[in-house]
Formats: sequence, structure tokens, C-alpha cells
Amino acid sequence: MIIYCIQNLVNEKKYIGKHSKCNSNEEFQKSKYWGSGIYIRRAIEKYGLENFKRWVLIHCENKKASYYEKLWIKK
Repeated sequence: MIIYCIQNLVNEKKYIGKHSKCNSNEEFQKSKYWGSGIYIRRAIEKYGLENFKRWVLIHCENKKASYYEKLWIKK
């Protein structure tokens, strides 16, 4: 399980999420996953995928993922 960040390069807004299908930053970068939330999907439609970057913040156990996701959102 990973906690990731997607950043809009136009307005610098960030989206924090969790994903269970990737176990490393390399896997995440190769995947086509760009989040499942409505806000990130709308932003990608509006600004275009080329205006976003993404990276893994941390790797964690599945049972602690929600805790770490909330912690990073507060940050």
C-alpha cells in the first residue's frame, strides 16, 4: 500500500490518496492510475494530464493506510 501525492503544476494544488495496487514509486510511475476522487478527475479534465506530476510519499501496511492518508492531508 502506498500514500501518494498528485500536484497540479498550474495552480500547485495537491491531492493526497492511497493505492493498494502499487508497492513502489517505480510501479506507481508506470501505472495509469491518477486517483479515483472526483476532484482530481475534474482537475485533470480541466488542465490536462500533462500539467500534473505524482509521487509516492510513503509505503505502509494496509491497516494503517487510512491513518497515514489523513495525516498527510492535514500536513
